[in-house]
Amino acid sequence: KGGLSVESLKKLFAEKCKELNVPLRLDQEDNFITRASGCFVEENHTRQYAVGFRDAGFGPKGCYTLLHGVAVENISVTSLDLSCNLIGDSGAASLSEALFTIPVLQSLEVKSAGIGPVA
Repeated sequence: KGGLSVESLKKLFAEKCKELNVPLRLDQEDNFITRASGCFVEENHTRQYAVGFRDAGFGPKGCYTLLHGVAVENISVTSLDLSCNLIGDSGAASLSEALFTIPVLQSLEVKSAGIGPVA
């Protein structure tokens, strides 16, 4: 199956636990890896992926960890949904830097992600 390697997903889970300030439990790590693998949906057998991590509990470091894994593993992502994660301005900065490493990206969703000035 495509998407991030198990090692990258483990890093993503560890970062998510840190950001949520919850203990890293190995019994939950396997569940996260299974669910997160399903967030990478291959489009028409092209090895290009729609990636949906809407409301996944990511903060700015989780966003960075996800994008770093995508870049390092050279995964072709055509759409990315990080809506409803509190990635904030620092996560948005990581995202803007990562856009150069995701040349086939056509769609990006970051609604309700804590980006921009506070109203």
